[in-house]
Order: sequence, then C-alpha cells, then structure tokens
Amino acid sequence: MKQYYGFMLYRTKLPRDLPEDTPLISPLNGVHDRAYVSVCGVFQGLLERDTTLVMNVTGKQGDQVDVLVENMGRVNFGSKINDFKGLLSNLVLGKDVLTDWQIYRLDIDGAIASGWPQSGQRRSPPSPVRGPSDGPVFYQGTLPPNGLAWDTFLRLNEWTKGQVWINGVNLGRYWPKRGPQQTLYVPGPLLSPTQPNNITVLELERAPSHTRVLFMDRPQLNSTAGKTSQLQTDRHDITATDNRQT
Repeated sequence: MKQYYGFMLYRTKLPRDLPEDTPLISPLNGVHDRAYVSVCGVFQGLLERDTTLVMNVTGKQGDQVDVLVENMGRVNFGSKINDFKGLLSNLVLGKDVLTDWQIYRLDIDGAIASGWPQSGQRRSPPSPVRGPSDGPVFYQGTLPPNGLAWDTFLRLNEWTKGQVWINGVNLGRYWPKRGPQQTLYVPGPLLSPTQPNNITVLELERAPSHTRVLFMDRPQLNSTAGKTSQLQTDRHDITATDNRQT
C-alpha cells in the first residue's frame, strides 16, 4: 500500500444481524497497533496490540464496518525489528471470519498541508460545537493574529488521544493519560503574526465538552493527566469550530 506511517482504513460489511453484543476478536494479536472500530459511522470501541484483543459490536447484516488502524511507532531492536503495521491477521466476529475488505491508505498529513478541512468550509459563519463525539473526529479552530509570533506550548486539557496540526504542520501526538509530556512544542516560525493560524485536531477517542486548546508560555513535562500540577502562566484559549469530520 506504500503507507509507511500514519493511518490505514479497512472497510467491510457485517455478515449477519447482530442484535446483541458480539465479540470482535483479534485472535493472533494482528492489530498493529491500535484499531478504532465503527459500524455505520457509530463508534463501537477499540482494539489494541498486546492489550485489548476483544471488543463487542452490534448491527444489522450489510452494515458498513470501518476499522481505522493507527501506527504508533516501530520496534527497532530484537526479534520484532520487522514491525509491520495495519491488520496483519484475520478479525473474527463471533464465529465468522471477516472477509471482502476494502483497504485505503490515508494521507492525512498531505490533506491538511493542502489546506483541508478549512479549504472545504462554506463561507458562512461556523456554528458552535454541539458537544463531544466518541471515536475519531477532526476539529478545527483558529488562533487570531496578534502581531507577534514566538515559541509557545500547546496543551489539550481533558482531550483523550490524538494528533495536532498548526498551519498544515504536524506538531505530534498527545495522550495526557499516558504522559509524560502534557504539552506540545510550537515553534514560533509556525505562527503568523498577521494572518489567522489554522489549528486542526484529530481526536481519536473522545474530546471534552469545552473543545478548547491552550497556548502556554512554558512546557509541562514528566507527569500524567491524573497528577498534573497547576501552572500559573500566560495562555490563550482557542475554541474549535463545528467542522467535525468522522
């Protein structure tokens, strides 16, 4: 597929009606590394390499099943140095092996660097965010120009896990619960002092109801979400607009 990092999308259909919770299993630990499972666009749960090999799904025969697989980095030593990514073995739904997959490589970095999702917006004013959604969702916001552009640090209070782009540049991943860093470094040259700065957040699990991010004047490192200290620091709050894409 010539997709060496990032995300892959695997799509198939439910082979039969599932009125009750039915286990979706990765029997050979073949999810590398994290899979976000949706049925007809509704998030059902996740599978994770070495950690979560079973989850439950419901639905009707023929419903579309999407499995978004995240590459979280490669082992670079020892017996697992050939660390392939994606779905490396079958997924089993109850007693059925899922087949007839459609597979898509997702060039998310390329799309955002080209101006998406802001370039796809209508020119009418955005509506307020209606609240958080479960599963992978894109959020966007804008940092207004203030005449200055200096190094700063982005913090995502109460967000769960995902990635952030500013003006088309991938800042990196955030995962406050796991830590240890609670902020992402934003180099000053990325920010325009004269033009609005576009912020894109891909939240993979669940965004907070406030959907705000913070620009702070110092980093916060070496902690997890449950043990963060209170910082007295200058900050700018940015609220995402309701341009959510699942």
